[in-house]
Amino acid sequence: DDAVYHLAFFDPDAPEDPTKNGPFGDWQWLVLGLSKDDLSTASSTDAFVKKQVMAHDGPNPPAGEGQHRYVFILFEGSGDVNKPAGEPKSWLFKKFVEENTGSLQPIGLNY
Repeated sequence: DDAVYHLAFFDPDAPEDPTKNGPFGDWQWLVLGLSKDDLSTASSTDAFVKKQVMAHDGPNPPAGEGQHRYVFILFEGSGDVNKPAGEPKSWLFKKFVEENTGSLQPIGLNY
């Protein structure tokens, strides 16, 4: 199986401007180009670290914010997936999905 997978993690409760990123809040992690073996092997942590294009940044809600929800989305990729441009903290998950609509198929969600 030559399928390629991509994993995103975000905090929909982060105090971000919803006009920029819709309901996705603060994007905190992105891993591109995982293989089926990477997903099924218990010792695949190294693959996730090597293939992350946005280092894991969470959970880290501001003091006094209360509880936050955290969402993981697993995509199956078909074709090229374009990595967002610029510094990771300026990336918008909504824009990433829109720019890669034909290449990303959501296949898993943990909320």
